[in-house]
Amino acid sequence: MPGIEPLIAHAVPFALVATRLIGLFVFAPMLTSVSIPSQVRVLLAVMLSAAVYPSIPVSYADVPLDLFGLLPLLVSETLIGVCVGVIASIPVMILQLAGHVTGFQMGLSMATVYNPEFETNSDVVGETLCYLGFAVFLAVGGLEATY
Repeated sequence: MPGIEPLIAHAVPFALVATRLIGLFVFAPMLTSVSIPSQVRVLLAVMLSAAVYPSIPVSYADVPLDLFGLLPLLVSETLIGVCVGVIASIPVMILQLAGHVTGFQMGLSMATVYNPEFETNSDVVGETLCYLGFAVFLAVGGLEATY
């Protein structure tokens, strides 16, 4: 009967992939919604990590297994995921800011709705531009774009 050693060899690279995706899920535009429970987001991150893990290169064989060698790697992977999530949320925030400025110029600054994404009130034009931006992104094939 095989021991636990083969599983330990895969645990560290899987943890690195999972921490990067969890860092991404902290700031990603559609995944940070308050309507999605945190347990579902964590489960989604772990399932996506399990799906992505077989495609990573096998260069993680020399990763240290002690806490002091693994902690900087986990922190750096989390920060990379957070940076990717922040960069992905910038266009959404730009659309909402453009909608806010446009609504203010149109005289609709008092017509606000509750935005559960950011837990604040935002104006109608900003929300419309945000949803329109998501629709255009999906319509032009933004999810299927490969580089």
